[in-house]
Amino acid sequence: MDLLQRYLQVDTTVPPGNELKAALFFKEVLEREGIAVEVDEFAPGRANLIAVLRGTGQAAPIDPRQPHGRGARRPRALEGGAVRGRAPGTASSGAAARRT
Repeated sequence: MDLLQRYLQVDTTVPPGNELKAALFFKEVLEREGIAVEVDEFAPGRANLIAVLRGTGQAAPIDPRQPHGRGARRPRALEGGAVRGRAPGTASSGAAARRT
């Protein structure tokens, strides 16, 4: 939960997006785990994070509980033990939640 709480404090409000802040946050996290990471800043403050995980050649299971979609506000904190706000189950915050 600590990682998720720290990530939720990264301001990636749209506009302008500020994805670079989020990319640098996860770059540090992933590099500590020995994962090769590259940050591609395609415009000032706008970036993609590219991480390479070497597989075993076997298919990974699909998690049917992973929610998809858009619409709610960006989460900023935990409320009553649950994440509240925009898409707390999106790929980035979901990755943070699974890593803890």
